Parts: sequence; C-alpha cells; structure tokens
Amino acid sequence: MRKLKNGEVKYKQSAYRESSRLSGNIQPMDFYVKGSHVKVYMGCGWATGWVQYSDKSKCCVFLSKGRGLVTCVDNRNITKFVEQER
Repeated sequence: MRKLKNGEVKYKQSAYRESSRLSGNIQPMDFYVKGSHVKVYMGCGWATGWVQYSDKSKCCVFLSKGRGLVTCVDNRNITKFVEQER
C-alpha cells in the first residue's frame, strides 16, 4: 500500500489479488472432472496437478512436482489451470 501525493491510497496488485482470492466462498467445493488440470495453493505458491477425485466436500489432486497426492478442502485454494497463450 502506498499513499499518493494527492491523498489517494494505492494497493499493491499482488495484495489486492490475494485479498480477493481469500474473500471467496470456502464451501461447497466446485466439482472438477477426474483428470482435469488444476492449480493448488501450497503456502509457498501455486502447484499444478491433475484431479484424482472430487466431490462437494473435498478434491484430491496428484501434483506434478514430487509432492504426491494432496487433499484440498478449501474452495479458495484450488483453481482450473489455464495455459496462457504466447
């Protein structure tokens, strides 16, 4: 957050994005199709993986980088992976 000369407050874009993510709904979980590519927030950043199981209370994801199977119970910590076009 910075305060501009004219008195306006300008928030950092990353802090704004994080606060908007955390203001989302916790439950019920979105349904993800088995085998779909998703991103899971792991505390140290986003990790990508594939859905193994999904229902309205949890989603099990197999991560691509060595952490194995992770269970996500918070809807705010999982999102569909969208590959950016270059």
